[in-house]
Amino acid sequence: MANKLLVLLCDGFRWDYLENRKDLKGFQRLLNEGVKADYLEPVYPSLSYPNYYSLMTGIPYPGDDASVPELVQYYHQLCYTSLQICGFLLFVHGTFMSCSMLKRLKRRLNIRRRNNQSPLPTVVRTILALHRNGLSNVGYRYMWRTLNIGFGLCVTQSRARLCLRTIDQQGVLNRSHRVLRRRVYYNRGPNYLIHVDGYDKLKPYGIAIHGAIDGYSRKLLWLIASPSNNNPRYVGYWYLNWIKQRKMLPRVVRSDAGTEKRHNEGFTKIVAT
Repeated sequence: MANKLLVLLCDGFRWDYLENRKDLKGFQRLLNEGVKADYLEPVYPSLSYPNYYSLMTGIPYPGDDASVPELVQYYHQLCYTSLQICGFLLFVHGTFMSCSMLKRLKRRLNIRRRNNQSPLPTVVRTILALHRNGLSNVGYRYMWRTLNIGFGLCVTQSRARLCLRTIDQQGVLNRSHRVLRRRVYYNRGPNYLIHVDGYDKLKPYGIAIHGAIDGYSRKLLWLIASPSNNNPRYVGYWYLNWIKQRKMLPRVVRSDAGTEKRHNEGFTKIVAT
């Protein structure tokens, strides 16, 4: 099996481990020996993660002191694969279990997905209701998780994919071609919303460009070349100079995150008062 990194989000920890059964045993050996693996990348834990996830999904978290069968049932209800469940048990709960052991435990607990399928009309009605509520431009994996976790249905990925292909043919075609669905742009009129941004491609030659346009008419408000477009003094001067010329304030200013952009917010509040 090719070495392929698999990323798990486990109770606030993110672990990168090789997708191979032998590697899981190797991780267990490294942990027992106290050796830090180079490909383990922990992230600061969030103690409220299980309770938060239980509130979002409606599936109660069994607790940190729960037994292994209870934890397996919990992660199975959250639609995780066997390999991912093994990773949760190892890195979150400190219990090593191979995939074969997990499959035997599932058979003993009678945990199955294929034999307990929800009725097809129920699945179709739920998908149509989600589409009416705005959840339309999503793939079959997201829809499959929503049906299983959010609505408590038992649906396979193949059935969710076939239902979406039947109900939303154009959406499936657009997603298969990786066509983005553009959002509708609303603007109430001139001088209501302006867009401010800089252009950094010519900075190696000592030229920094900064400009702004009106969102409604697409009129160019200013376009200036200067030594810097990150200095708040330059950006604030151009913004205040435009306000003095027009003798009006825009209702909304759209820009990317940056210190010089936040100064424009303060200038607007000062001028407005």
